[in-house]
Order: sequence, then C-alpha cells, then structure tokens
Amino acid sequence: VTARKFLLQKTADLKKLAMAGASGGSGSELGRLQTRVNGMQQEIAKLRNHISLAEERQRVKQQLAEVFEKLQLVETEVEKVAANAIPDKDFSTEQLQSIEKANGSVKMKVEQLGKLIDIK
Repeated sequence: VTARKFLLQKTADLKKLAMAGASGGSGSELGRLQTRVNGMQQEIAKLRNHISLAEERQRVKQQLAEVFEKLQLVETEVEKVAANAIPDKDFSTEQLQSIEKANGSVKMKVEQLGKLIDIK
C-alpha cells in the first residue's frame, strides 16, 4: 500500500515533467512500470487468498485430528462398558452400580464429543 502511494506520487510528478517536455520517453516507460505494479498487486492478492485458504485447511485438519483422537478414546470406553455388561449374568449390586456409573460416564463423554463436533 505504501509502495503504491509512493508510485502514484512519482507517477504524478513524472507526468508533470512529461507534460512540460522535460522527459522524452518516460511516459511510456512509466505506463509499463505501472502496469507491472498493478499485475504484481493482483498476484499478491491471489497469494494472500491462497495463504488464508491454506491456513484454514490446516486449522480444520488439526481440529479433525483432535476430534478423531477423542472419538477413539470414547469408543474404547464404550467397548469396556459393553464387555462388562454381559446379558443373562447375575451381577451383585456393587457390580451393577459400577456398570451403571461407567455407562453414565460414557454417555456424558459421547454427548460432549457430539457437542465438540457440532462446534467445530
């Protein structure tokens, strides 16, 4: 932006000189330089856009890895609870309470994971 302002100021100064006849071919050279600067600015804008897209992809990739890791932890806990809750088996009251507590814990973690996925 500062370079563009500087260039515009110099352009105006050179145009004044060209009009006064002090400079012979500088007008066409100045036009070419200005065209190059405009082209570079467009290219810089494209590159900035590509950078922002790449940063967004990286952020999403990190979030996906985090969600995947938490999902694996929850799946492991679900498998543990499922393994302990064998049908048609007589459990003591203490064992049933333990299974129920583990089930509640897993349920809460699954809900938290669902909220995390919704947020991200």
